[in-house]
Amino acid sequence: MRIDIAGHVFNVTGAVKSYAELRVRDAVGYLEARIDTLCVRVVKVNGGTAGEVTRCRLVAHLFAGSPICSVATAADPYLAIDRAAAGLYDGLKAADVHRLRAVSGQAALRRAHPTSLPSASGYSLR
Repeated sequence: MRIDIAGHVFNVTGAVKSYAELRVRDAVGYLEARIDTLCVRVVKVNGGTAGEVTRCRLVAHLFAGSPICSVATAADPYLAIDRAAAGLYDGLKAADVHRLRAVSGQAALRRAHPTSLPSASGYSLR
C-alpha cells in the first residue's frame, strides 16, 4: 500500500505526516493488502463563524472495487485526521463485509444449482 500525503493551503509538517501515516495504517489494519494507493489531503478551509478549520480527505483506491472516501472537518488537523481515519475504517469494513457476502452467496448458489452458473462451464465468477 502506497500512502500519498499532501496539503493545500496548509503546511504539512513532518509531525502531521507521521501522525497521518500512523493513524491511516492503524485504521486500515488487515485490509492493507487490498489497497493499492491511499491519498491523504489536508486542507485549511474557511469555517464561517468558526474561523479557519482543517478538512482531511482520505481516498483508498482498492485493487478490486471502487474507491472508498472519508472526509472530516475539525478545528485541529490531528482531530480531522482521526475522524477521517475512523470513517475510512467503517467504509473499508462495510466494503469487506459486502464482498464476503457476495462471495459466500456465490458459493451457496453453486451448491444449490451447480449447473446454472457460468463457473460450472469453465468461467470464473471473479
